[in-house]
Amino acid sequence: QQSECVDINECKTNRSDCHEVAKCTNTIGSYSCVCQEGFEGDPFKGCTPIDKCKSVKCDGTSETCKEVGGKPTCVCKDGFVSAGETCKDVNECLRTPFPCHKFADCEDTVGSYTCICKLGYIG
Repeated sequence: QQSECVDINECKTNRSDCHEVAKCTNTIGSYSCVCQEGFEGDPFKGCTPIDKCKSVKCDGTSETCKEVGGKPTCVCKDGFVSAGETCKDVNECLRTPFPCHKFADCEDTVGSYTCICKLGYIG
């Protein structure tokens, strides 16, 4: 008497070792795994979101890369404002209200500011 051997679909029977964000494809006698679209890495150990900012060169001092509408874009960091194609430093010491205590002087720094207590004061 002969019995019929059939392929086990490891993908449907949860017998695959594919990562949770990997696509499992059944093959005869086995299966294969690939990371889903938008992910990269080892489809067995871990798929991670593709970092689209890896390919973008932003000015490290004044800009950072963020995904805007799914596209990598250089945006101004805190303490900087857009000046056309670049970001320029904001002089926070000129802001109203004054960012420091009334008994402190404000010193503008790149991307920020420092408050320094006036003579005779500590803090």
